[in-house]
Order: sequence, then C-alpha cells, then structure tokens
Amino acid sequence: MLEIFSDRLAIGYDIGCTFKTTIKNSPLGSQFEEPGSRCLVNAYHGYAHNFHCQTQNHPNNIELTYLKQANTDKYLCLGDMMLGNYKQVHQIINEEGQKLKEVLLDEGITTEDLDQWQVNQQDYFDSNLSKETQVNIHRVAYIELLMELAEAW
Repeated sequence: MLEIFSDRLAIGYDIGCTFKTTIKNSPLGSQFEEPGSRCLVNAYHGYAHNFHCQTQNHPNNIELTYLKQANTDKYLCLGDMMLGNYKQVHQIINEEGQKLKEVLLDEGITTEDLDQWQVNQQDYFDSNLSKETQVNIHRVAYIELLMELAEAW
C-alpha cells in the first residue's frame, strides 16, 4: 500500500488509535510516518472508547485530512463520488455556515473562540484524566470494604 499510494496516506479504521502504534512499532513505521501518513478513527469511536482519543484521531479534529488517488483508471468512479460529496459539502457550508455566522454574532462568539475552545478541550483531556487521585482510590476501597462487611453480616 505504501508503494502504491506513497506519501501522506490517511487510514480510517475503527481502532486507528491503537493501530497507529502497531504500525509505528513495525518495520514499516518510519516509512509510514515520515511522509505524514496517519491513522484516523470513525465518528462513533469516542462514544465506544473515549472522547480524548477522538479529539486526537478523528478527521474533524485534524487540520489536514487528505485523500490521494493513485490509479485514475482503477478509481474512475471515485472522482464522481468526490464531486457529489464536494457539492453536498458546498451546500452545507453555504446553508449551515450562514446559520453559524448568525448564531456566533447573536452570542458574541468569534471563530477564534471556537478554535480556542477546541484547544482547551484537547488540553483538558490531555491533563491526567485517566489517572485516579489518591483520595478517590481510598474512597472506592472504603466503599468496597463496607460492601464486604455488609455481606458478612
């Protein structure tokens, strides 16, 4: 695949977050990562796994998501599909974009605010959320001991 599609390959996979580690640790790791290739996850990934992962690996949260067509004869229909998608996206941007502008204006919010909120969200999920505090560990242990005591009576 790397030889055919060459650089900047984007692989969408429901476990793209862990698959990227598998690729990185394989003999192909550097050949995959050096040109800017990456793994992505699907829309429902965050709900099944964790949202923090989705903020790092979902196409909506990655500034540069790309698609490269390697063999025009083999993928002739891909052009039609992409044109249809482009037209649909263009319509959505025009219609929903205007609605978004109106809401932002009404609420006194700028697009810079939206960008900053996304950065803040990423920072929040990067901030040791997966690590339990000592207090919570002791609280859980205490409750478990109380449950054991209740069962013993």
